[in-house]
Amino acid sequence: MPPDGSLIYAGRKRPADTPDDAARKFVVWARAVGVTGAHSARTICALYWECAEADHRRPVSDARLLAELEVTPGIRVGPSEVDRRKRVWTIEPADAQLALPLAASEPEEAAAEPARRRSRPVARFQSEREFESQQLLQANAHFARRQGRARKQRGSRDMRWAAA
Repeated sequence: MPPDGSLIYAGRKRPADTPDDAARKFVVWARAVGVTGAHSARTICALYWECAEADHRRPVSDARLLAELEVTPGIRVGPSEVDRRKRVWTIEPADAQLALPLAASEPEEAAAEPARRRSRPVARFQSEREFESQQLLQANAHFARRQGRARKQRGSRDMRWAAA
């Protein structure tokens, strides 16, 4: 984080971090500020916006940050006891990570823990040659043209509401 009174604050905000860096910086910042403990996703996002403001950066989107926080060391995610649909995000204090005793029989498992990450599906561009047939392309184009015509025939929303 830049110190108070730094020249960075006089200019435009710095570009956003990658979601991985943003999640890691957020955990360090939260521990330094002392906001460890259980929080809702809304509170986590609000705290992250404060962290990005303190770092004078544009924030990463909430969805990307939460997806990365799930696999970041120092954060635990569990179901809420009050509402089954919600989850509780727990920021662990820094000493909790150091206080974990390592058994003599598990050194390789503990060393492999940070490397374990869940893979997320990556949306990738499909070029036209990867489609199965020309008929599929023509059908999609026809459907798009048909939807465009239907939208034009209905008229604007104001015109439809005025007639009613």
